[in-house]
Amino acid sequence: MIITYKRILDFFRGKFKTNVQIIGDKRKIKIGRGVEFLGRVIIDLSHDGEVNIGDNVVLMEGVILKPFGGKIIIGNNCSINPYCVLYGHGGLTIGNYVRIATHTIIIPANHIIEALDIPVCEQGLSTKGIIIEEDVWIGAGVKILDGVKIEKGSVLAAGAVINSNVEQYSIYGGVPGRLIKKRY
Repeated sequence: MIITYKRILDFFRGKFKTNVQIIGDKRKIKIGRGVEFLGRVIIDLSHDGEVNIGDNVVLMEGVILKPFGGKIIIGNNCSINPYCVLYGHGGLTIGNYVRIATHTIIIPANHIIEALDIPVCEQGLSTKGIIIEEDVWIGAGVKILDGVKIEKGSVLAAGAVINSNVEQYSIYGGVPGRLIKKRY
């Protein structure tokens, strides 16, 4: 069952022991069964966009979901630990059974920096999107940048900056992220 705007209102009338702040059009949020908000979570739709959260997802203290006109899709049985920021500019899709450790930032957009005579903030954005397949473990403090696909069963080591695709069943780490070893 997908939870609609009316069901969201029911949630925030006392079903959760938390402080979930929704900014913008609440009708653009879908929340599956068994979702837990453990602490203050912000879902910011002030710049439009959509957020779809699957079943049995846990979002902890300080998590921010901000689609910026794009779409954030979180699969089933995922956990997003404290102080993670997930943007959705170019689209962010997270598969089932994904674990995201504290202080991770996922940014499916990048500033255009081609013109030297125009301020970076006025050159616009490129938005390719990010796909994280199922059964991925993202370590603490990882940064995932635009245009990346993280394939099934991968592990991203704490502190890694991922700016290129990650092969399935592999472990990546470092700045920039590189293959450390295969899991098979």
